[in-house]
Amino acid sequence: MPTIAIVTTSAPGRLTPESTLTVDDRTIPVPELVPNPLDPRAMTKLGPLRIVAALAELGYMPVEKWRDTALRGDAALAFLVTPL
Repeated sequence: MPTIAIVTTSAPGRLTPESTLTVDDRTIPVPELVPNPLDPRAMTKLGPLRIVAALAELGYMPVEKWRDTALRGDAALAFLVTPL
């Protein structure tokens, strides 16, 4: 059953070094660099890949595109996820 994931962002909706991902009661930092799937020797700062890497660390994958959402007075992205 899908659940909601929340990623904190800057006001314009960009990931920051302080961005975190929360699924249920677990919160982890979003990595600043992740392996580039097109060149395994390189790293990338692409936001979607960073979010997917953080989700995988918690054992989840996205099931829909994320959307900008104002949650708890913070800038954030929210989307549905499901266990891997």
